[in-house]
Amino acid sequence: MKFLKKIITITVFSTLTLSSCQDYNNNITTAMTNKKEFSYATTASAPKGYGIEVYYGLFMDENGEIIAAIPCSGVEYNSWQYDGSEGAQGGHIVPSHIEYVYLSLIEKKFYKVDADLPRDKMLKYFQEGYTLWEERERDEQGNYAHSTYNKITVGAAPGGVIVVWLSGKFNRVEICRLQAEEVFVDKNKFSERMGYNYDPKETQEAFFDYNYDYMIFNGKPKLPPPYGLWDKYRKRYKYRYVLDSYKEEGDYLKGMRSRHYNGEAFWINYNPELCKEYREMAIPYHLRIFTLQYGARFEFDDTEMMTLFEKISKKYPEEPFEIVFKPKFMYRTYDVFVRCKGEDFPLKKCSLKNVWGKD
Repeated sequence: MKFLKKIITITVFSTLTLSSCQDYNNNITTAMTNKKEFSYATTASAPKGYGIEVYYGLFMDENGEIIAAIPCSGVEYNSWQYDGSEGAQGGHIVPSHIEYVYLSLIEKKFYKVDADLPRDKMLKYFQEGYTLWEERERDEQGNYAHSTYNKITVGAAPGGVIVVWLSGKFNRVEICRLQAEEVFVDKNKFSERMGYNYDPKETQEAFFDYNYDYMIFNGKPKLPPPYGLWDKYRKRYKYRYVLDSYKEEGDYLKGMRSRHYNGEAFWINYNPELCKEYREMAIPYHLRIFTLQYGARFEFDDTEMMTLFEKISKKYPEEPFEIVFKPKFMYRTYDVFVRCKGEDFPLKKCSLKNVWGKD
């Protein structure tokens, strides 16, 4: 009877706490919904190995007035999944238009995109924000803080692929995909604007060759560039993450940090019910899972994930699926596989990078 009373007490307390948190976040969201301006930094990014250098980048409002710039911070080539270098650029008015010119070092081309942005969509994400799942950010009533995005990142991939994201702490969402076109930029004007020493007699071809060699040496890209890959990354599938524990008393996911090949990311903590939900997501890139006692970090292979997800989608169209993590003794190793309609598909290239927790 005491055990039953304890369960009832915990259940009631949890219900009241969740209700309180929900009311608290609803109040904050309502207040943010009334806002029309949000402070943000701006960054540029590119896939690892396929560097770009910004010639200039501008955000405009609906009247065509310049409201923010994209920093010219040297060659960007570190990651499609993370933001680029900040260069003291930013704004507070949500942009309606972008004009962006950059050098693609591997392709030996300049590209330009001059296009409208989905301002209303961007504003909606700013207003909705996300929960900041940090213990130190909780208030006296135990409510988790509510935050919102604070960066606009413009990614440029080979072939003139442009993707715009909003980023915040462990959260990143795609806003749109645009197409840049090849454009001529005089290498002397480019070098002068960048503040580089240059030989005015150097040919445009020699300029491109120099930057190409720089990228080959520093970025070590796969050649030729895998055109179309970054659009394939954008495809979404309906799935969730599941823990299949050997513990008799049961165990479950209480939180996760999920980063995806399309550049998006989300974070959940201390919320098992939210962890159970299926989501429309691109293939995973990095994942941290948190159970009652343990944690683990995984990295996924893009080719394996795309091939397997497509195979399952064709075999079981319209069916959601699960990525299952089955821990072995003391959670030091895992079997990882995809499950759909009772059929398991092993992930042979998923690598366990780190584990932690109390034994």
